[in-house]
Amino acid sequence: MTEKIKNKLNKFLSKPRLITEGNRQLHPVVLTDSKGSINRHVAHTAERDILWWNKSGSKIEQSTNWLKKNIASKIIRHGNIWLYAWLGTCNLTTKNKRYISITKDNDEEVNKIIEKYEEIIKIIDKYPESKITILETPIYSIKNWNKKQGHKNPDTFEEQDIELERQLYTLNGRIREINKRIGSHSPEFSSDISNTSKYHCGKDRKLKTTRNYEFGLYQDGIHPGELLAKNWLKKISEQAKRDCWASVHKPPLK
Repeated sequence: MTEKIKNKLNKFLSKPRLITEGNRQLHPVVLTDSKGSINRHVAHTAERDILWWNKSGSKIEQSTNWLKKNIASKIIRHGNIWLYAWLGTCNLTTKNKRYISITKDNDEEVNKIIEKYEEIIKIIDKYPESKITILETPIYSIKNWNKKQGHKNPDTFEEQDIELERQLYTLNGRIREINKRIGSHSPEFSSDISNTSKYHCGKDRKLKTTRNYEFGLYQDGIHPGELLAKNWLKKISEQAKRDCWASVHKPPLK
């Protein structure tokens, strides 16, 4: 783990949190897969207000079907909600026993995910007082997951990681378009582990930029370690404060 990225994450965690005033207008809910394991690090009041509807290994089709069957009873129980849909990881890659591999080497799965997100939006639209945000899918690593699981040749998955990064870039771009359309916003999670470097290339010495990812911040290439999980949790809770409370402001610096 580079000290630069570690310091960036610790700096974000040390910043004063947003202060909420007035009543909570909507109940924040995160619909997700195993990424919901970050709720083990809940430590602040606003984080405790978030409901987590998560199931490890859930594909977006399964989560959509579950939501369709349960949304009415959940809203009766909890009141109007702001749903944060955080899915897609289990669609882009496929698990075979211990190891994972890329599901498709084209945008077929990306298109399926977007179709399901549009379906989820329609489900929430039936409850006009409730709102929705599509959360961006963080980058993850096939190579690092398989290495952690004891694969003898994890380096053979490097090309799949490159394709996965491309698909995630495409997916998150389309998620941003959807959020813009429906008047919502998602934090950027992948930026927390990214590191850029510049170099001169070619005869004209043109300056180019490369982006690398510090997967050492993950437990296993997919699930975030404690420092990263706390950052993502804070990002989600701060967004939920902006969305769900009557009034939010920054506390004065001490």
